[in-house]
Parts: sequence; structure tokens; C-alpha cells
Amino acid sequence: MFKLYVRDLLKGVVGSRVGCSVAGHIIYVLAYADDMVLIAPSWRGLQFLLEVIGKEAVNIDMLFNTNKTVCRPRLCISIHMINVKL
Repeated sequence: MFKLYVRDLLKGVVGSRVGCSVAGHIIYVLAYADDMVLIAPSWRGLQFLLEVIGKEAVNIDMLFNTNKTVCRPRLCISIHMINVKL
């Protein structure tokens, strides 16, 4: 059942079209079980993804554990927002 809820969250993130180019593929989010890693090309992009996922979470009455939340800047090798290099 949980995977049905997470699928809606993931669709929202992918639909945002904010991600990083890794080995020729645009990566938006990494997810395994109830863990998620948002991949963004900038602080602004990350904030946008957090807003997108926050809105989706409200729709399904889901909360996030902010005590486990960290930010690792500068992991994107080639930074892109679909068809636009930053």
C-alpha cells in the first residue's frame, strides 16, 4: 500500500523536470523503501523540489522526518534543467 503513496510523490518530483545529468540521464530522485534523495542542480531547484514533494505529501497526509534530513551540495557533475545547462 505504501508504494502507491510514494508513487504519487515520485511522479510529482519527476514531473517538475528539475534534476541533474548523470551519465547522459536526467536524475530527479533516488528512492528505496521509505527513503528518498532529491537531486537538484541548485539550492533554488532543491527548494522547488521540496515544495513539490511537500504539496504531494499534504494530499496523502504524509509527514517527513526532518531530523534525518541533510543536504550535500555540489554533487552534480553536469548541471542541467531540462535542455538548459546552468
